[in-house]
Amino acid sequence: AMPLDSEEPPSFQEGESCLVLTLTEAISRALNDNRQLLDAEGRVVGARYDVELAEGEFSLRMVPNGRAGYDGGEAGTGWAVGGGLGFNKKWTTGTQLFVGPSLVKFGDHYRTEVRASLSQPLLRGVGRAYQLSGVRAARFAFRSACRDLHIAQVRLVMRTIQALYEVVKAEKSLQLHKESHQRVEQFCRAAKLKEAIGLSDAFDLYRAESELRSAQDGLTAAHERLQEAEDLVRDLLALPLDRSIRVELPLIYTPQMITMDDAVLLALQNRIEVDQAEDLLWES
Repeated sequence: AMPLDSEEPPSFQEGESCLVLTLTEAISRALNDNRQLLDAEGRVVGARYDVELAEGEFSLRMVPNGRAGYDGGEAGTGWAVGGGLGFNKKWTTGTQLFVGPSLVKFGDHYRTEVRASLSQPLLRGVGRAYQLSGVRAARFAFRSACRDLHIAQVRLVMRTIQALYEVVKAEKSLQLHKESHQRVEQFCRAAKLKEAIGLSDAFDLYRAESELRSAQDGLTAAHERLQEAEDLVRDLLALPLDRSIRVELPLIYTPQMITMDDAVLLALQNRIEVDQAEDLLWES
């Protein structure tokens, strides 16, 4: 770190500000930094906490308590203060047991108390299905959040790959438009020289200038398409929009031969949406 009173600007190495993105690097950055994916991960964490809260209803709970009062009159004892610690336990059958020892001070005297109660629902709330309804709902929500996260990860990987190749495609298209613009520009200069020495007329020059304007429009559009493709990559990878990037991808295509029946069978076996639909059916 440089001192605050230093007037010497920081030095940067050549090419340090340009981020080189390979396929592996881009996918790793997307899975770690994508904003939409962070939201999905946050929903998974929240669903996990809901499961812990729902299961905590059946764990042993300690409830501290305190009380204070004044008992006047001829037979009164004056101020009374006390406190205790209650223990509450609930089982999946609905049975609840409460035990609460306490100590109370009446004037110069002390008294210990123990309160105990046992309750069992007889009509509403009988059975494990009723008592575990909240726990099972929380677990279903957690499984759904995990599946949503997995689907979001798969879609993000596919979008990242497509966006990277769109950048490569836009770069190749821009290079072609640059070469075309150079050829048309040379042709236009030649047409102007020919028109000046009388080897061509004004119509030939007008046609050359029209082609030049068309080539300039195509070059501008190619620049815009490249910028849009790079901005999409920056958005998916949560990079600053002014960050310079360079994409390096293998331009190799390997066809995957698969029949329609095999594709349908693999989809039914592997798509996580099918698992979610079956889980939703059982939950309903």
